[in-house]
Amino acid sequence: MKKALRILWKVVLSVLILLAVILLFVLCGGLGPTVTFAAPKVAKHFGADVSLEKCVILPLGGYIRIEGLRVENPEAFRTQNAKVYADSALAQLGKLELDFAMRSLFGKEYVVDKIELTGVRALYAFDFGTTNVDALMAQLKLPEPAPAEPEAAPAQPAEFPDIRLAYVHLEDNSVTIRKFVNVPVVLPPMTLTDTDSRTLKEKIQDLVAPVTKVVSGVGDTLGKTTEMIGDGLGKTTESLGEGLGKTTEALGSGLGATKETLSDSAKAIGDSAEEAVKNLKGLFKKK
Repeated sequence: MKKALRILWKVVLSVLILLAVILLFVLCGGLGPTVTFAAPKVAKHFGADVSLEKCVILPLGGYIRIEGLRVENPEAFRTQNAKVYADSALAQLGKLELDFAMRSLFGKEYVVDKIELTGVRALYAFDFGTTNVDALMAQLKLPEPAPAEPEAAPAQPAEFPDIRLAYVHLEDNSVTIRKFVNVPVVLPPMTLTDTDSRTLKEKIQDLVAPVTKVVSGVGDTLGKTTEMIGDGLGKTTESLGEGLGKTTEALGSGLGATKETLSDSAKAIGDSAEEAVKNLKGLFKKK
């Protein structure tokens, strides 16, 4: 009996020592380099090509910093058009920095000292009868979500604690829509100080809503344009120019309606999209 207790004690002691070493490793900042090394390998195992330049995680300080995160386009896209899809990433991140005030854990309100997001680049491409996002999902072989069953009563939204944000900064972020040509949509910079999580949510919704409208309009218009080009290769250049004129005119009207809904912080979106349309129209006039 005593021998069994001694063996059990040695096992428990070994586990406690191992946990202490792991905890010390994490608290000393070892988790960030581990993620930097392991994340691309784990992603590769599931079928995605991901690279990460730097990751810093300091649990005691509530600090996280991610730099140089890049998600490549699906393999099918890179194989069929390497010139475009091998050089451009599906998504990449310049820097994400989050600094949570750990002292606020003992207060009535959580506080985030800093959130900074810069250098985001996203590519949404319509090609090969699908999109690069859908192709990546298929490459990862993710199961399709089951249809939601109707509920007897609407679910109550979860109660989230108030979060005070001392400093929020978004800059140099953009989304590119591609349908044989690239149409970049620049997200306007935004800086907030001493705000709360609900205000930030509203600001982001105001920022994303018009961008989504512009993205949808550009994608639909470009689809019609490229279909017209494919069907009209045997037609005269006058017919082609007339069709392009109607297309860009419709897009310009859509952008004008979209700009009316923009807040002051998001006004740069419409201007960026209009500039892309002018470049697109000029491209076809030179043909």
